[in-house]
Amino acid sequence: MSRGLALVVLLGLVGAISAQSYKGCYKRKWGTFRTRETSDDMTNKKCVEICAKEGLPYAGTYETKCGCESAEKFERLDKMDDSDCTTSCRGDDTQKCGQGNGRLTVWTTVEGKREMTAEEDVEEETRGLEALSYKGCYKRKWGTFRAKETSDDMTNQKCVEICAKEGLPYAGTYVKKCGCESAEKFRRLRKTFESECFTSCGGDVTQKCGQSNGRLSVYATGNEKREMAEGMEEVKEHLRELIAKLSSAAEE
Repeated sequence: MSRGLALVVLLGLVGAISAQSYKGCYKRKWGTFRTRETSDDMTNKKCVEICAKEGLPYAGTYETKCGCESAEKFERLDKMDDSDCTTSCRGDDTQKCGQGNGRLTVWTTVEGKREMTAEEDVEEETRGLEALSYKGCYKRKWGTFRAKETSDDMTNQKCVEICAKEGLPYAGTYVKKCGCESAEKFRRLRKTFESECFTSCGGDVTQKCGQSNGRLSVYATGNEKREMAEGMEEVKEHLRELIAKLSSAAEE
């Protein structure tokens, strides 16, 4: 990731979760980290994915259970020594999944990182595509960005590829849907706050795919530049024809 942050190994192997997302071993209080899922194959990565989809910034595992929590409630908990979280995860015995005595192994989800990152850094930190292609979070208007494809594995990259093939300059994701749009219609939309586009993409929970309330994560496909280049070539061709006609008339 950017900012020069290095990955480190915590609690043995932690699957595909970066060490930056690990918060520590915490003592659970009544009413916090209520169970979202109980599974014999529970891992920290699985719990992070569950809580990211719930839109909550913290994931906590304890034995076979996964709980999710808001930043406000998480801050009320007491941090313990890592040695208090010794139960192996059922889905991966190289990981530690809290303890049955109210101890939680807590991780941040992408939403947690968003809370700790300045809004101007969101594009760089949480998007899977190059920041230059990302246009921002927009409010969708009726008749724009109609769904071209709906998929459980939707990502921003996939949507950009779909719209590039359609020959359209803008791709917009919202939940599991991908819509494409012309430059003319895109310019009618109003840009809104990044915090309004917080639904995780089905195909990659580290990406944001708009929101079901009409919010779009919009990317440029590169076709607009191609359209402009083609348009300039047409103008040049017309000028060449006009110059040739004028030259011919002058000779006569």
